[in-house]
Amino acid sequence: MAELAVITKRLDFHLEQVQDFTPTPMTVATEAWYTGYHPYTLEPIFSAKTQREKLAQRQFFFWYKPEERKNIINELRRIGRGDLIDKLYRKR
Repeated sequence: MAELAVITKRLDFHLEQVQDFTPTPMTVATEAWYTGYHPYTLEPIFSAKTQREKLAQRQFFFWYKPEERKNIINELRRIGRGDLIDKLYRKR
């Protein structure tokens, strides 16, 4: 999601809302979400399931909001992606 935030900034998108993933029976997306594995390659993938994990991801969509900036910077440092801080917050 952190990399997606950089892409949305580059495209000058300012999202207003996001929707949680709702698992739907017998879909490939639900299979991947539930198992944590890509169904075709069997590579492990991350699936946000807890409220904290979902909020940590969701905040990146609102990179442009001043009230989210501190949390996003802290989360980027926590996940070892400090390289994205400049891409999100440097002046154009």
